[in-house]
Amino acid sequence: MLTDGKHRLKINAKPYIRIENELRVGESIASGEILLDIRLNEKINTAKITLNKPKPYTDPVSYTHLDVYKRQALVSNSFLKVLKKYQRPHWLR
Repeated sequence: MLTDGKHRLKINAKPYIRIENELRVGESIASGEILLDIRLNEKINTAKITLNKPKPYTDPVSYTHLDVYKRQALVSNSFLKVLKKYQRPHWLR
């Protein structure tokens, strides 16, 4: 639970894979931190907050038929190419 004051939030992402009953953990693939200044009981004046009005969508809308099966095939083929290129992560070798 966060309290009033300054806090540092650190996040470290690692890949996990379970092979049979063994859990393997890879090296860190992403990490970061952010400084937070928490004020739990601060009064916010909503009169001072302004929102931007949304702009109308100006691009033309396409009414062509979408072939769902062709799209799925393209996505599947792209995914299979990626799998072939990176068959096993280096940390599992």
